[in-house]
Amino acid sequence: MKAFKTKMMVGAVAAAVLTIGAAQAAESVKTDDIKVTATRVEKELSDVNMSVSVITAEDIKHSTARNIGELLQDVAGIEINPDGGQGMKRANIRGENAFRTVVMIDGQRMDEHKSMSGSPMLIDPSAVERIEVIKGPVSVLYGSNAIGGAINIITKKGGEKPFQGSASAGYNTSADGWNTSASLFGANEGWKYRLSAAAEESDELDTPAGKMAHTSYNSKSANLFVSYDIDANNTIGGTLDYYKLAFQSGNAASNPDDFKVDVPKWDRAKLALFQESRNVTETLQRIRTDVFYQKSKKDFANYVHEVITKNDQNIVDWGGYSKDSIESTIKPTALNKTQQYGFSIQSDWQLNESNYLIAGYELNYDKLDALSVTVPDVSIMPMNVRKTNEYDGHQMSNAVYASMETLLPHDFTATYGVRYTYIESEMDISSTSKVSPKPGMGGKPGMGGGKPGMGGGKPGMGGGKPGSGKAEDPHKESTDGKAVFNAGLLWNGIENLTLRANFAQGYRSPILQELYIDSDMGGGSTKANPDLKPETSNNFEFGARWANGKASIDATLFYSDADDYIAKLATGNGKEEKFFNVASAETYGLELMASAYLGDSGFEPYANITMMHRHFDYGDGLSTDDTGTPMITAIYGVRWAGEHNGMNVRWDAYLRSQSDSKYDDVHKGVKESIPMTPIKVYSDNSYRYAGYTTFNLKGGIDFGAQKQYSMDFGLYNVFDKLYQHQGAIYEPGRYAAVKFNAQF
Repeated sequence: MKAFKTKMMVGAVAAAVLTIGAAQAAESVKTDDIKVTATRVEKELSDVNMSVSVITAEDIKHSTARNIGELLQDVAGIEINPDGGQGMKRANIRGENAFRTVVMIDGQRMDEHKSMSGSPMLIDPSAVERIEVIKGPVSVLYGSNAIGGAINIITKKGGEKPFQGSASAGYNTSADGWNTSASLFGANEGWKYRLSAAAEESDELDTPAGKMAHTSYNSKSANLFVSYDIDANNTIGGTLDYYKLAFQSGNAASNPDDFKVDVPKWDRAKLALFQESRNVTETLQRIRTDVFYQKSKKDFANYVHEVITKNDQNIVDWGGYSKDSIESTIKPTALNKTQQYGFSIQSDWQLNESNYLIAGYELNYDKLDALSVTVPDVSIMPMNVRKTNEYDGHQMSNAVYASMETLLPHDFTATYGVRYTYIESEMDISSTSKVSPKPGMGGKPGMGGGKPGMGGGKPGMGGGKPGSGKAEDPHKESTDGKAVFNAGLLWNGIENLTLRANFAQGYRSPILQELYIDSDMGGGSTKANPDLKPETSNNFEFGARWANGKASIDATLFYSDADDYIAKLATGNGKEEKFFNVASAETYGLELMASAYLGDSGFEPYANITMMHRHFDYGDGLSTDDTGTPMITAIYGVRWAGEHNGMNVRWDAYLRSQSDSKYDDVHKGVKESIPMTPIKVYSDNSYRYAGYTTFNLKGGIDFGAQKQYSMDFGLYNVFDKLYQHQGAIYEPGRYAAVKFNAQF
């Protein structure tokens, strides 16, 4: 920590004396001209009674970010999980992982029911108008999984003239990656349209430790939007989306070829239709209906190779084997198809001068069809067992919600709401196992087919007939329902100042994987638990926003207490873990975003800082404060913008810092390491990642008669700092990026 503080001080001094600007302005927005839909009604950010960060259209236009994860990485309170690669990044909000963060495109969820990392963000930045990040439980407005918060990715729609267009091209040296995009859009006689396409390709990631093997990726996408204004108050329209991703993931902690993940296809296709009526009556201000169908298809292959030697320091008991080493290889593969059907209707009511009500109904039906195949190969065993599982299930959510805003005397505004969610989950599972002797190793009874428990015979161990391994097709189902509430006060009795206090309950129902689907991905085994209860949480937040056009500050204190928290715990059977409800997860912290213009110089120093502490209590006297959450993350620096020779010019200089992150595996101990062997090892998944500070520069120009062209560039991690956010891979070393935009 001392070293970290020293780096912070040195970095702050360096930033103060620089005469060029800061990081992308995702947090430095003027609250009097930013409108958001975080409350499901468009309003100015300064009037929203919750913690919201906005990445604007200008931020996205001038950013060299290659994907949504990179766009979000500078937002206070968000940590991006690279998931062992580049192309697939997921967001954690206030320490809560991606399973507890709702990801939406235009307010419609992207659910994931068979993943070890949570909901993905499968959309290209070039298609995005803005991104709203709502921090803290918003289950009343957005339903299950929104315990950590919600990310609403709002796409670009039509234009202002009949024919308009844009194009961009970029290059990133961190992975020798190219990205391009183009779009045609416009508006004429009530019609609005946009047609866009994008492509990207990146090689393996280059870090101070060398190339990270198995980290390349490529993507392609296309989008079509059309709407028609029937009259001034009625609009219909629709969107057709397609996104195709292929990527790999590696692991820096092992031989590059001992662990790798290959996802040759993860496609998302979506059709969405909407109808909106405004000013229906004097009381009914708006009614909107949305319906969508979304399909996600993923092909997944994992390769895990391990050699355990007799003198390994973690070996507790070698089990009497005469061999000096044992080799194990696991090759799990999966084919997953998720189909989402969604319907929603929302009505907005101006009941009187003081009361504004929104009320709605949502239906989400997620259907999962999945095939998983695992072939473990242990060198000392004379046979291989091929396990095949087929899953056919669904999860259906019905929800009604209402949220009221009431104007009170003395410049107070009260907000309060309720949502009731009812969820049905079902799964049919077909499991088979096929036992076959290895060539030249024979087929002794009980070691390849015949003896119950080693290939078939014993129900639950593979099936019914000895040696066949075919199982019955079990049907599993469960239901749960929950009402959640929120209430808050907002006060704006002083010009430019808004104070807010908010209480919100969170709710998260277990997904299909946690309830019913066993997994062998990652080198171990994770068992489902059909007896899981839903997670719940209570969240308190106090905040203040102040902005006068020259300076701004937004500070938030937050506290969250989650009960029946779902986590993976070791079962004591090999490398096997299982989902359980643990006692609680407690989080508290401070988010601070501030900036100020220095007179008419054009310079603007700024800082975005998050301080956070998390505590896990597993029950039975087991608890820890080392939860893998860094105590401090910060982005701070100085920016400058002005005009020179008819061009808009901007320069940035900033530092990104993070304190160390530690995780204590409170369930470490003696476990069986390899299935079907008596070898015992001492297993400990604890880790520590050192804190870091990186120095970054970037800038850009807008030029042309109407400033229709722009060139943005950056030099990142200037001092080539070696660091990582999680154990799979290191982050990129020193690299440069450039992007050209054109509007016509």
